[in-house]
Amino acid sequence: MTRPPSLALALVGLLVSLAASGCLNLKPVEDPVRYFLLTPVESPSSPEAAPREGIALGLERVTVPAYLSRPWMVVRTGPTEIRYSDYHKWGEHLDQGIQRVLGENLARRLDTARLHLGTWRKEAVDVELSVSIQQFDVDAQGQVVLEAQWRIQGARTAAGQAVIRKRGPAPDADPGGAAAAMSEALGELSRILASELQP
Repeated sequence: MTRPPSLALALVGLLVSLAASGCLNLKPVEDPVRYFLLTPVESPSSPEAAPREGIALGLERVTVPAYLSRPWMVVRTGPTEIRYSDYHKWGEHLDQGIQRVLGENLARRLDTARLHLGTWRKEAVDVELSVSIQQFDVDAQGQVVLEAQWRIQGARTAAGQAVIRKRGPAPDADPGGAAAAMSEALGELSRILASELQP
């Protein structure tokens, strides 16, 4: 069944008027979401230096509170209130990113190539490290707070906790700078852990 010519002309006219008025936008819409990664802050050894044996370290999966299990950056708006950023997300699960960065920082700081993440044979490591994060977020002014507890098991057993604060840019204005400040806070935690892990 064919449409009458007048109906076809009316449809064409409607499409032309919609396009002319801007109601029919056929341009692709740009995705405003940006993705960020935590990064190691310890300098790698020079390529000429042969990796030392060092201690064999097993870093267990890092635990984080439930509010950090979502992909969005968390902005703290008060002592008991947070909000999730609309357009700023982590490029990986935050617990995995924290474990990766702590592992790289510790391997560089302890100058060892013997780092095991997640699971390992008991005899493969000298020291086991578990880290639990209680708070890891940034407020609207750029103040990063990292609160963590850890436990070391090996030749000796030790446990401790730290609260680290770093000033960075406001996350809404400079989310990349806020992510860098969070990486620096992890770097500070890595330095504390490395001093505890030194034989």
